[in-house]
Amino acid sequence: MHRDMEEVKRRFPADRNPDPVPDSPVVHELIDLHKAGSARDYVDPLTDRDCLAGYAPLKQYGWGVIVLHERAEALHPVASLRGWMAGWGTFVFVIMSLVTTGLWGP
Repeated sequence: MHRDMEEVKRRFPADRNPDPVPDSPVVHELIDLHKAGSARDYVDPLTDRDCLAGYAPLKQYGWGVIVLHERAEALHPVASLRGWMAGWGTFVFVIMSLVTTGLWGP
């Protein structure tokens, strides 16, 4: 399920395989090597946005599945946590420095 299903339906009709097949290492591994894996730098051929991708062949059906998530959106919680930890870490460092200076001071 793509965010822009109308564009998917227009560019890739359900009654035939995509033509041309997107040129990508992920697509190559799925079609030619029948390998599963993930990619940190997959570019969505419809939106040209950077995505994280997980992919796997469904050998019993002759299909391959690629699951995409926009990179910035997927990594936003990690960036928020990093900022929160840096802020609190700085706060604790300053407080502990003041307490230590106060205990050792005259």
